[in-house]
Amino acid sequence: MSVRDIQLSAIDKLYKFDYECYLSLLNTKIDRDLWFDEDISIVNAYYHPLYNAIVIPAGILGGDFYNPEASREFNLAGIGVTVGHEVSHAFDPTGAQFDKDGNFVKWWTDKDFAAFNQRTARLIDHISSMTILEDGTKWRGSYTQDETIADIAGVKVVLKIAAKTEGFNYKDFFTSHALGWKLIATPEKISELAQTDVHPQMYLRCNAVVQLFPEFHETYGTQSGDRMYLSPERIKELEVW
Repeated sequence: MSVRDIQLSAIDKLYKFDYECYLSLLNTKIDRDLWFDEDISIVNAYYHPLYNAIVIPAGILGGDFYNPEASREFNLAGIGVTVGHEVSHAFDPTGAQFDKDGNFVKWWTDKDFAAFNQRTARLIDHISSMTILEDGTKWRGSYTQDETIADIAGVKVVLKIAAKTEGFNYKDFFTSHALGWKLIATPEKISELAQTDVHPQMYLRCNAVVQLFPEFHETYGTQSGDRMYLSPERIKELEVW
């Protein structure tokens, strides 16, 4: 048996074991202490609506997201924004449909949910107007709205912290934030992600988000006519919260 055959056999057995473990949990009492992530080394974080919990695997606690030797601005731009992003998923259009115990039930008032949807609709229209590929492909705002809203929330939470921090280095923060969204990929891969990924394109997760904050424009002195510029009035129109 070749090395490849051995590897494939091992992977098949692991998937089968994993599948049988999940089957064994059917119709049993929910164990909220059960660890449900397969790989603690991945560089990722996510919100789980059924557990009403955010999961931060150890793999993300390094590099561009967290460095104990780095500045406060650097870490707030990385792991700080990430935590804010994941927490906000409990209140995005999907998370808003699950209660604190992870049950799929309505807990918002009709008035609040309608107002929230009106605000997100304006944001969706705004980002759907953006061309993301040279062939004219547009950003699919409705498909990526949950992640876009969470990206905005993560930055907004940290900027509230910044406002209470004397001498906060906004340029360091925005520069560090951009590092987290760098990506090397072929045009073909970018095109594939544009059609299949619920996350916006990486560079837009930075640019299209930070331009929604006055602090960004104050830091870099953007003016009318600049491609990143948004007027204070337009920024106000696009507020979700």
